[in-house]
Amino acid sequence: MNNTTTELQWGDVIFKPGQRVRTTDASDYAGLDGVILEIHTGEDKETDNLTPDIHCCFDFPESEADIRKLEERFSSLYNMPKKLDDLALDEVIMVLCQEKVQIKYNQFSLFM
Repeated sequence: MNNTTTELQWGDVIFKPGQRVRTTDASDYAGLDGVILEIHTGEDKETDNLTPDIHCCFDFPESEADIRKLEERFSSLYNMPKKLDDLALDEVIMVLCQEKVQIKYNQFSLFM
């Protein structure tokens, strides 16, 4: 069964492919903005998460300080040096958490 959806209601928020999103401060991808590519549910999911898979493409950080923060965060997570080019920001599967979905600046925040 293919369960790729064009729209997902999560609490009071509706998510759709093409919609702009921002990660929460609690995310490994904190501070990144991007766009929803696809939403997968049911057997079509690629993860074992209990929530739908939200496939996102994130914009590269613009400031050198933000790039360094992201590289340091992922270097720490993987226990090895990571550079911006090592991070696949164009295809990230995000996880929704009811308490963490917030509306910010006409964008929706995702939690991972």
